[in-house]
Amino acid sequence: MPKIPHQSSATGMQAIPTTGVAMGVQYLEQQNIAEEFGKNKPVVVCSIGDAAMTEGEISEALHMAALKQFPILYFVQDNEWDISAHASEIRANDVSQYIQGFKGIELRTIEGNNFIESYTTIKEVLETIRKERRPFMIHAKVPLWGIILQGT
Repeated sequence: MPKIPHQSSATGMQAIPTTGVAMGVQYLEQQNIAEEFGKNKPVVVCSIGDAAMTEGEISEALHMAALKQFPILYFVQDNEWDISAHASEIRANDVSQYIQGFKGIELRTIEGNNFIESYTTIKEVLETIRKERRPFMIHAKVPLWGIILQGT
């Protein structure tokens, strides 16, 4: 049964709890007490907006996932905006450039509005994580929805 911890707070704060869940999954597997998982090994998914990638919590989580090789997928939806500022105003690098500093996290970049590319890539990445038990990031470039700019 999927479990989705909800955390409503500052952007990026979901990365540490979800990385902790992945750490717990790895611990159970290493201690051979993960029989409840069965054959379908769990994968933890952390959903992040591109603007949150500038937050310290994200950096902490990525460092630990890369170092310890947790079974986690960081899924970044990148529309080049935060709540009220364009990416060029708040970031020195885009997500693909930023993640290159984290050796041990494999990156896939996709056009998030291309269903076939998205489905195929996500399926392949999840299968790899289940088999190899290591972290990935999918950087999905997505269009900006008009509603976002109404608050600026």
